[in-house]
Amino acid sequence: MRGLWRRPTSQLREASWQGERFVARLRVVLIGLIFVIPLVAYINTMVLENRIGLLVASFGLLQAAVLVWALERRWFGEWIGFASGVMDVTLVTIPLVFFLLHRLPAPAANSRVIYPLYLIAILATSLRFDTRVCLVTGVAAMLQYTGIVAVALWQVRAGRELAGNYNYGTIELADQVGRLVLLGATTVLAAVIVRRSGQLLLLATKDLLTGLSNRGFFEVRLQEEAERGKRRQHPIAIAMIDLDHFKGFNDAHGHRVGDELLRVLAKKLREAFRTSDTVARYGGEEFVVVMPASSGSEALDRMERVRIAVELLSVALPDRPSAGGLTVSVGVAAWPEDGQTLDEVLVKADRRLYAAKQAGRNRVIGAEPPPPTAPAVARAR
Repeated sequence: MRGLWRRPTSQLREASWQGERFVARLRVVLIGLIFVIPLVAYINTMVLENRIGLLVASFGLLQAAVLVWALERRWFGEWIGFASGVMDVTLVTIPLVFFLLHRLPAPAANSRVIYPLYLIAILATSLRFDTRVCLVTGVAAMLQYTGIVAVALWQVRAGRELAGNYNYGTIELADQVGRLVLLGATTVLAAVIVRRSGQLLLLATKDLLTGLSNRGFFEVRLQEEAERGKRRQHPIAIAMIDLDHFKGFNDAHGHRVGDELLRVLAKKLREAFRTSDTVARYGGEEFVVVMPASSGSEALDRMERVRIAVELLSVALPDRPSAGGLTVSVGVAAWPEDGQTLDEVLVKADRRLYAAKQAGRNRVIGAEPPPPTAPAVARAR
């Protein structure tokens, strides 16, 4: 149970966003199906509770459609998961409030159709990869339902219940406590499902040696940033980083020490970039960074600082002084000036990395190297 209230990692945040979009679409489908229940009931029996259910379902369907439209344009930040989760349980609570306003406490507290929707709303949070959303949504459902039951019991005891036979029985406190316990258990279950599925997702998207994102996650992230960059019209920079003379280091000190060197470098790269940037191990001793909302010149300055910081690193060696003097070669390119697509920008960054190594290593190249000039004697001829 420890660690349930923890902000998700960059991999899980993106999965959470994708899950939010999926839930938004699913919400439209589910509310559309739920809409049929009060509609058919209202056609057969035009009683108050069916009219209330039809009204709330119509409002929920409209709200769900608007949310899908806004999410497709990424208009919201990380808080949207909390807001939409609370919105879902509030939509369940609204018809119960209508029952209380019409002095119908038994349908409000004993509804056999509306109450299970709380459980569906809580379980839907498990698709968002954020345990905090599960907990907030579950607590909101419990607090709101507790308020409904409290007002319903007060109406019954104060004799404010509207006379009539609605076949909802009497309100039993033990039954209501059981319903609250079920809400709490569903909340914990949803959070545990998210925690476990998040661990599996991290295993699938992380490089186990360095703890950075792996190449598969990077390629998915690259396409997502391409869509977002075109939509918002902000630049995107990519840097390809290669550790110089790594093979010689491995041969001299062994693969175990070489692995430690990669971990030290990965830690320095994580510290050097923003949470919105994606740092991944591209393969072997090669790393890649995607920097949204960064121009080529900004990325060039940042990578030059990284290059200098790497020179100051040291890695522990067995039975000898720590090794220092590590260097990296870096190629930087940016969209849109270096390519129409991010795949083209990635290729351009890789070419500049190769140019940096050809030029003597331990340098950052962010522009096309000039063509070689002919010697003065040749020009004179």
